[in-house]
Amino acid sequence: MGQSEGPDLYASGGLSILFDGVFSNKDSLVQINALVWTVALALLLAYVTSAMAESPGDPKAVKQDDKGKYLDGKGDPTYNVKPDGMVDWYTYSGFRRYHSECHVCHGPDAEGSRDIAKALD
Repeated sequence: MGQSEGPDLYASGGLSILFDGVFSNKDSLVQINALVWTVALALLLAYVTSAMAESPGDPKAVKQDDKGKYLDGKGDPTYNVKPDGMVDWYTYSGFRRYHSECHVCHGPDAEGSRDIAKALD
């Protein structure tokens, strides 16, 4: 004597009543499927392109603007350390800000920990 697989609810109308109202139009189901694939593809594309961000250039300071900021060859802000170890005001301000709050979780060298991400990449 074989085991019974149970009644076929869809054939008997049990599940048909439940799902026919929700998925009565097959075209809308196809449209939802296409929308899900489109969103998934867009998210994948956004992830891949964010991983291809431009790498930082040479951080060596080339010039100083009128506010005291040092700029690299591309014109991006950078730091400047003098031979005696003194840094510019913007670098020192960033150091103070990082060590006032961020270093508590990310560590003094921004390397993170087991549960916290690196602050530097």
